[in-house]
Amino acid sequence: MDPLEWIDRLFGATPWGTALIWVAAVIVVLYFGGRMIAKAWKPLTRFVQTINSLADLPAFMARTDSAIVKQNAQLDGIYHETHRNDGSSIKDSTVRLEQSVEGLHGRLDSMQEKLTKDHARISAIEDTLPKDQLPKGDA
Repeated sequence: MDPLEWIDRLFGATPWGTALIWVAAVIVVLYFGGRMIAKAWKPLTRFVQTINSLADLPAFMARTDSAIVKQNAQLDGIYHETHRNDGSSIKDSTVRLEQSVEGLHGRLDSMQEKLTKDHARISAIEDTLPKDQLPKGDA
C-alpha cells in the first residue's frame, strides 16, 4: 500500500498544485480562525458570566429582600429606643437623667455658696480672736 494513497483518495484526480492550495487555504483559515477565537474569547466569557449572573438574579433578589426585612425590624427597635415614647426608651431615660444631674448641680452650687460664706465667717472669727484662744490644731 502506498503511503500517499489516502491523498489520492481524498483529492482524487486533483493535481498536486491544487491540492497544496487547498491545504494552504485550510491552514490559513485555521490560523486566522484560531486568532479570531482567541480575540473573541474574553468577550465571550464575559457574556457567559453575564448570562449566569442573570440566571442567579432571582435568588439574589430573594435573599436581599429577606435581609431588608430583618434590617427594617432591627431599625424599628433602634428607633423605638432612641425616640421619646411612653417613658421606657433610652431617650426618655437619658432626659430624666439629665434633669436629675441638673438638679444635683443646682444643689451643689448652692452648697458651694453656703460653704464659701461659712468659710468667710470662720476666717473673720479667727482673725478677730487672739492666737492663744484659737483651738489647737487649726493654727
